[in-house]
Amino acid sequence: MNRYTVMAQWGFKSLQILGATSVILLMSEVEPLRILSPSTTPGKNVGFFEGRAWALDPVGQSLVEQRQKEADELYESGTAFDDRGELNSALEAYQEALTVYRAIGDSRGELRTLYRVGTAYHQQGNYEQAIKIYDQVLAISRELNNPNLEWRVLTAKGLVLNLLGKYDDAIECHQNALSIIRELSLLQYEPVIFDNLGLVYFYLGEYEEAVQLYQQGLELNRTAQVTSEDKALLRRNQGSLLHDLGLAYLRMERYDDAIQRYEQALAIYREIGNQSKEAAAVSGLGYIYYKLKQPERALPLLERAASMSQELGDLEGVAYALDSIGSVNFQLGKFDEAWTAYRRALTIFIGNGNRQEERSVLSNIGDLLAQQNQPQLAILFYKRSINVTEAIRRDIVGLPPEQQQSYTNTVADTYRRLADLLLQQNRILEAQQVLDLLKVQEIQDYLRRGVRSSEQTAQGVDILPAERQISEQYDELIQGAIELGKELTELEGTPAEQRTPEQQQRVEELRGRQSQINLAFQDFLEQPEIVAAIEALEVQISQEIDPSAIRSIRSSIQQDAVLLYPLVLDDRLELVVLSPHTPPLRYPVPVGRLELNRAISALLSDLKDPNSDPKPNAQRLYNWLIKPIESTLAQSNTKTIIYAPDGQLRYIPLAALHDGNQWIAERFQVNYVTAVSLFNLNSQPRTQPRVLAGAFSEGRYSIPRGGTVLRFSGLPYAKPELETIARLYPNTRQLIDRAFTRAAIEPILNDYNIVHLATHAMFTTGSPEDSFILFGDGSTITMRDVSSLTLDNVDLVVLSSCQTAVSATQLGDGKEILGFGYQIQATEARAAIASLWAVDDGGTEALMSRFYTALRSGNSSKTAALQQAQIALIQGATRTRLEHLVDSENQPVTLEHPYYWASFILIGNGL
Repeated sequence: MNRYTVMAQWGFKSLQILGATSVILLMSEVEPLRILSPSTTPGKNVGFFEGRAWALDPVGQSLVEQRQKEADELYESGTAFDDRGELNSALEAYQEALTVYRAIGDSRGELRTLYRVGTAYHQQGNYEQAIKIYDQVLAISRELNNPNLEWRVLTAKGLVLNLLGKYDDAIECHQNALSIIRELSLLQYEPVIFDNLGLVYFYLGEYEEAVQLYQQGLELNRTAQVTSEDKALLRRNQGSLLHDLGLAYLRMERYDDAIQRYEQALAIYREIGNQSKEAAAVSGLGYIYYKLKQPERALPLLERAASMSQELGDLEGVAYALDSIGSVNFQLGKFDEAWTAYRRALTIFIGNGNRQEERSVLSNIGDLLAQQNQPQLAILFYKRSINVTEAIRRDIVGLPPEQQQSYTNTVADTYRRLADLLLQQNRILEAQQVLDLLKVQEIQDYLRRGVRSSEQTAQGVDILPAERQISEQYDELIQGAIELGKELTELEGTPAEQRTPEQQQRVEELRGRQSQINLAFQDFLEQPEIVAAIEALEVQISQEIDPSAIRSIRSSIQQDAVLLYPLVLDDRLELVVLSPHTPPLRYPVPVGRLELNRAISALLSDLKDPNSDPKPNAQRLYNWLIKPIESTLAQSNTKTIIYAPDGQLRYIPLAALHDGNQWIAERFQVNYVTAVSLFNLNSQPRTQPRVLAGAFSEGRYSIPRGGTVLRFSGLPYAKPELETIARLYPNTRQLIDRAFTRAAIEPILNDYNIVHLATHAMFTTGSPEDSFILFGDGSTITMRDVSSLTLDNVDLVVLSSCQTAVSATQLGDGKEILGFGYQIQATEARAAIASLWAVDDGGTEALMSRFYTALRSGNSSKTAALQQAQIALIQGATRTRLEHLVDSENQPVTLEHPYYWASFILIGNGL
């Protein structure tokens, strides 16, 4: 026996040949390994390779060539299964091919097969395993200098990262892939990258951007100059782009457009025989009909999609269909069927690490439990949903601002529903924590970027000990179902007639255990230990509130201040009050969202008209917002209300409410906050004011924004306003008109502790990119840009302008005001003053003169100075001669109407 050791490219292989007198080993990057045996006698020579015996064929074909052929056939078999969407069979063939390729040292065969294994895991929803495989392929492809495979792996990995919520990494992968494609002039593949980038923006909630990318991809696909071999690729691209475009239209509630695109995609998938994609399109159509409240059309489609995906081994497809089936059954009032479908979907999503969908299903289960009058359990599932959301938020802080996560409104709705339930159960401290998180989420919705959490918000919402016990028992069932499901899926991938007796016995055993787990899930709420845990939870939440939580609240506010959190719900208004002297209190007010919003709109109309009488509408809102908490305000000897308004309440200054005798401004200082946990509300030490003041007093500019052109003229009273400030603060630096530019002011902002900008600003409800501050030379800074400034030395930013904090044309939900407050906070400036409507230029000059006079005394906080200025105008102490505001005898007029003094609000730390 002769032994020859063969050094292959990726390791050492041992080869034993019997009866061969001479063996020559040849290796080539182009050709497979060949064994040449000059003295071979056909039929007599036998070789042993990797532990298996091989006879050389009659024409002298080498045993390595035989194994090469075997591996190639296995690979082709796998791709055939793959193309038909039969993923379990594909994986089995790939794994066998991989074993052979590695045995014969064929690194290129190993590479392409590994890639296919990764894509199969991806399609199955086994994301973590897919990432591991893709990383192996990337390392090998780069070492072999194989850019053609590298871009494919990059884009495949980007898709998985997107599903895992790692959007920054996903974008980087797709952009790198696009660069390689263009370097290689593989333009027929560009549509694939546009489709994949569109999916990232889809998950970011930027549906318009996603639609543009899909349409661009379709156009590139249509115009691509390709060979006949690439036409099938273009057809697949077209189907995928149409499907994803339909999904974007679905999220935008353009249902007719969505149905049209899905049906077009479905026809293509059937034409090319892609059953996996066909199942996804059928599932999407079913979901659209659910949204259209046509369950009789939705359910058959969804059940068909689930069945198709199950047959194909596509667990992710099964889960999406099941989630929708749960929602349809919920819609039909079939709660047991909904519970089962949701639970099965959740098991798959958790097992695959799909956090986005895990969050969604947990929220759906919360809705279901709330409908079944199980508030404590509904609260638990809502909490879990929110904590997954907060975990995703923590993972996306590295994204560029314009690309960070912006969830759809349904995400914020989960926070709102949880706060509602907590308040109904008098769990006030927990509700306040959720209200903070809700405001952070709404800021993120508006800014379309990840919002930096505070120490309090970063951990999500607290899970109580009794809740944790319930949660852990549910997780135990989930994990058991996941592990059992994986093993059963693997075994069922082998056709029944091909299973060994041991495998068949194991399948039957696992199916029996699966039935037991299903029964345990079905009876989960009736299990004795769960009933006991719910009872323990009821006892726990009825006990005295955690003293440490009370201390935390009291340490964050002054002795003469209270926190007021209103929450606007469809059927009522909830007032949450936190003070240093009382336990957290909750006041439900029986006024629904529609009635409240009508009253807000009526008062806002009065406040913007100096000839109106706003007191009746102002008193109406006072009776809802302040009168219920009067006794608490009195008991706490309140001087300052720290106010975190909700929804359209953000458009109404609290100072402009009227109790029948006085305006709120005459009784209380008002300090707005976006969320209390985002601000340090302790009083700040006084420092010698250094003021940077800019003014736009002359000129005209046209600013294109949001598809229209906005025209602005100089503010005649802006220059006198700066002169007054400079008179009060001699070290004021003034920049007026052409000297007042972004380039001039931005580098020196942080050298001053007060920044006063007497110019126009527009903060719109639709897009932060369309919100801006105007400088004296016509340049602007957008709200997006504001947060990039560093103003950690600045105590106060004042926007004394014609229109700030709210659009003149569209009343939304006030997120732009919330967003402005957050952006100022992101600069690390301590507070800002802005207006809620287009203010009178001359009246503003009078108010600001009084404000800076009060602030100059050094004894007043910012909120106190603003209150003193407002009182001066209310009581007629400020009389002014304005060309457009004189009486019939050309005498100075007073400025008592809240139009002149109420629009300005202070956001941040004004204490």
